[in-house]
Amino acid sequence: MDGFTERVGSESFPCLFGRKAWASDGVRFVFAECNGAGEFDDVLVGLTDYTNFVKETPLNDRLFSPLVMFFEASRLDCISLHDLGWKVLNWVHGMDPAPWPTDVARDPDHHSWCFCFNEVQLFVNMSTPDHQVLRSRNLGDYLTFVINPRENFDAVASMQSRSGRLVRANIRKRVADYNGGTVPEELGFFGDEDNREWQQYQLEETNLARPAQCPFSQNPMPHAPARTDAAGGGSPGSRNDAAPTQTE
Repeated sequence: MDGFTERVGSESFPCLFGRKAWASDGVRFVFAECNGAGEFDDVLVGLTDYTNFVKETPLNDRLFSPLVMFFEASRLDCISLHDLGWKVLNWVHGMDPAPWPTDVARDPDHHSWCFCFNEVQLFVNMSTPDHQVLRSRNLGDYLTFVINPRENFDAVASMQSRSGRLVRANIRKRVADYNGGTVPEELGFFGDEDNREWQQYQLEETNLARPAQCPFSQNPMPHAPARTDAAGGGSPGSRNDAAPTQTE
């Protein structure tokens, strides 16, 4: 938590929206414990609460309210942190109480695909301490998800507007400065024919390769039954409950 606070609170941190969310106490947090059972009830509870919040709250009132999840994975030495991240997404997708949105592609290799849960389109930033070159994707000692509704990016940095393109250009310049001149090639605009969202979830760098194919497995069922026995705790809260935000 200290490493996360130090990074996001720094003036040099590249994501301006993340810094604003942190400064305004807008970040919501989940601390998820991982074990050998392969179930992630803290994530299920937290993501359900967060997506309900998104659906019930006007866009302008939640632009700076990302969901940050920290994963305690010390007992899972046999799996890489990025592999764990995809395992979490696959598991929680299997527990999705709602059907996959009809206007979102089901194939991650399609330019209109993004991760969805509870009928909300999401962007999932996977940050790990394994990132040494892409420091903007290293938020401390834990696998960390920074989750935002995908529509937030359309609202503040749309490729359709000059102001949106300028915002993204500014952030990417800050990313380059923060990363010692490196800007991930995968960063793009949702909907572009050559854009693949999943590749932006897990960025790669030297000695930290990304799989050739997306590890996400689409649920063949229309939707999964809702879990009724999910463990409590891990509900998103303000900084007073736990901790905050980030980007690209």
